[in-house]
Amino acid sequence: MAEVVDNLVWHDAAELPIRGKGWRLTKSPYDRLPPRALGFVPDGVWTLSRHCAGLHIVFKTKSPAIHVRWQLLRPELSMHHMPATGVSGLDLYGRNGKGKWRFIDNSCPNAQAGEHEFRMCGQKWGQYLLYLPLYNGLTKLEIGLPEQHKLVPLAEDQSVKPIVVYGTSITQGACASRPGTAAFSIAARQLDVPIINLGFSGSGKMEIELAEMLAELDARFYVLDNLRNMAGLVEERFEPFVRRLHKLRPDKRIVVTEDTDFRNMLPTQITAAALPIVNKLIGEGMGDILTFEPCKGMLGTDWETVIDRTHFNDIGMLRQAKVLVKMLKKYIAMT
Repeated sequence: MAEVVDNLVWHDAAELPIRGKGWRLTKSPYDRLPPRALGFVPDGVWTLSRHCAGLHIVFKTKSPAIHVRWQLLRPELSMHHMPATGVSGLDLYGRNGKGKWRFIDNSCPNAQAGEHEFRMCGQKWGQYLLYLPLYNGLTKLEIGLPEQHKLVPLAEDQSVKPIVVYGTSITQGACASRPGTAAFSIAARQLDVPIINLGFSGSGKMEIELAEMLAELDARFYVLDNLRNMAGLVEERFEPFVRRLHKLRPDKRIVVTEDTDFRNMLPTQITAAALPIVNKLIGEGMGDILTFEPCKGMLGTDWETVIDRTHFNDIGMLRQAKVLVKMLKKYIAMT
């Protein structure tokens, strides 16, 4: 039920279609895993699943201003290597007359609870995309419009299967300055396809329970972006995970992305450990559905793509997105 305060009609975002969710029934509308995952997946994965990475709301309105007010799950608005605009911020995009999404503003949070007004500055977008925080959750989110303007929610086309991505902190969005500049968010906008982001920071380590969870989703195909987290774990976990996912979803393609190095010193030791297993599985008959995607040259040669030698800044995210768009487009054409 919408609430009217000072000539603004406040719409509860929990009652709107939230895109980027793999499971509709979650403990909080802004969680990424269902309640049954609690106690089934590692504690770190569950905690990170309450972060809103990849979740967004699309709607239409003719209002010249859009207000938001929020209550964040955690009081820690930022991290030592990532600003509050990315960790806890809300990003608003508008779709122009050519169908392209363009950035409008970020909520720039300075408190766990707050309010922000997005001004259109004379632009008439009509359709809007509101990204939720990358590394924080929400307990409350409302969108406010002047009384004379309507909010028309736009749900995802359920006939289009999502690409399901499982991975690391970089997958989740570290260390983009805003939710909209995370690589998989950029790729989803450019390709206009649904992507479910199951990046779980340093906890994305291919436990067999996560293969079970991924298999619950009827994906267009799966992208396993985990190798950065798999030092010392490849021999133990990589093959069982891929085999289990393939057994549960034998008709779905599985794309494995290469481990990265900001200096382009490739292959890394992790990749060197994973490649023989990939080749073994392909040789055993998985060649039609298992592919390995290299990242040579993805980050360029200037060493300007990272915050801390590991996590991507916006330059790194943009360069990764360019490679992702080309890669994902290839597999989209196959499905």
